[in-house]
Amino acid sequence: AQAYPSPANYPECAPGLGSYEAFYGEVDDAVAAGQFVSELPYVDAENVFVTGHSVGGVLAALAAMMPSRYKACAALSGYLDMATWSEYQDASLAIYDANDPKEILLRNPMEFAASLRIPITLYAERGGMDEVNAAFVDRAKHVGKSCDFVIVDGDHTSMVAPAVQHAIKWYQELLTQ
Repeated sequence: AQAYPSPANYPECAPGLGSYEAFYGEVDDAVAAGQFVSELPYVDAENVFVTGHSVGGVLAALAAMMPSRYKACAALSGYLDMATWSEYQDASLAIYDANDPKEILLRNPMEFAASLRIPITLYAERGGMDEVNAAFVDRAKHVGKSCDFVIVDGDHTSMVAPAVQHAIKWYQELLTQ
C-alpha cells in the first residue's frame, strides 16, 4: 500500500509539527509521517520507505539518519552539501541565518553521512548534482554505510520518473530480504 501523509495537512500524524524551518524541524515531521503510515492497518509496518526529490531529497536523506520506521531511503536530486549550497545562494532565500556556520551545520547531510541508519540510494542528474551526491556516497561508504549512487539521464525535473521507477524496483528487492 502507498500512503502520502503530510503532518502539515494531517495534524494527527504529529501534533504540533509541520512548521517550515528549512531542513530542521521538518525531519521530525518526516519521521512522524513514517510512524503514522506504519500504524495504518493496511500497511506492512516493516516495509515503509522514504523518498524525496530536490528539497524533499535532502529531507529524506536527513530522515534516514534518524531513528524511524523507515526501511530504506531514495533521495532524488537533493543537494546534500548545505555548506556549498549556502556559498552560492542568495542568503535572503534562507529563513535562518545563512551566515551562521552552526545554522548551516545542523541542516547539512554531508556532515552527518556516518549517521545513516538505513540503506540509502541517491539519484542525481549530471551537471553538478552528481558531484555533490558522489561526495556524500564516498563519505558514507568510508564509514561502512549502505549508500549507493545512480546517475539518471535528464535534468532536475525529467530525471524524476526514471529515478522513481528504479527506486521502486530497489524497494521491491528489499521486500524479499
